[in-house]
Amino acid sequence: MNEQELVSLLRAHRWTYRPKTRRKTGKKYIYAVRWKNTGNIERYIAPLSRLDELTEDFIINKLQQQGNVPNVVAATECALLGRLSHSVA
Repeated sequence: MNEQELVSLLRAHRWTYRPKTRRKTGKKYIYAVRWKNTGNIERYIAPLSRLDELTEDFIINKLQQQGNVPNVVAATECALLGRLSHSVA
């Protein structure tokens, strides 16, 4: 697969091709971007050097992933002036 084929595949699935370069290493990476109601959704595909190894199925699977959901932990306790109180009953 070359860059033109990648761009046409992404457009067919309503995504935009966005190459990014790492500052320190100078390596280029493939990202796909799509506008959603809450903002842009960005998906990492692969390093640009591996473009010739990529298949359509691999790229479509990457686009359909929900992305990395960060682990968020809510605070359940709060210390105030040496006392311990629970914020969640």
